[in-house]
Amino acid sequence: MKVFDKAYEYEIIGMAAGDLAWVCKCVSDDFTRPMMQYLCVQESRLVATDGKRLHMLRKNAFEMEPGLYAVSKRGKILTLARPKDQESIPAFPNIDRVLPQGEPSFTTKFSGWNPKKERDGGMELIRLFRLFPEHTPMNLRFLADLETGPSYTVKWYGKSKAVVFESGDRYAVLMPIQDPDYNYNQDTQHVH
Repeated sequence: MKVFDKAYEYEIIGMAAGDLAWVCKCVSDDFTRPMMQYLCVQESRLVATDGKRLHMLRKNAFEMEPGLYAVSKRGKILTLARPKDQESIPAFPNIDRVLPQGEPSFTTKFSGWNPKKERDGGMELIRLFRLFPEHTPMNLRFLADLETGPSYTVKWYGKSKAVVFESGDRYAVLMPIQDPDYNYNQDTQHVH
């Protein structure tokens, strides 16, 4: 049983909760990867990953003490609690190693997609997939979790490589789905 330090428990509501909730969408629920079941707070950023995607807020606007925080949500209230024994939690992955480096092969814009609103962004989603230089299947739920509203700069680094979505302080990395029926070695042009 984890014991939480009440001195490091936060309830976040209002505008700030929006950015925090966005980052927390990537907190893993996979019990076999306990290090990813937490929000990682660093001096200048908040990060969460489930191993297939990563959301990072490039600021610590909440001035939270660095460390790992368990996340729970009740209605519109996010509660973050820092376990007292931080050493008992396996180390959070070194995210700097997984962030794409160098110049992307292709960039475009994306304004988000909301599957609950039939007319909201369906064409935007089709446009995004058609613009990628090569076949890049993406998890639709992960794209929906980016949310509509912010305009993202999309950075494509090559087939089967992570795709970056940036908007202001929001930075997301999504891994493409590995499609077993697609021949990635075929030498054909991408049809637009």
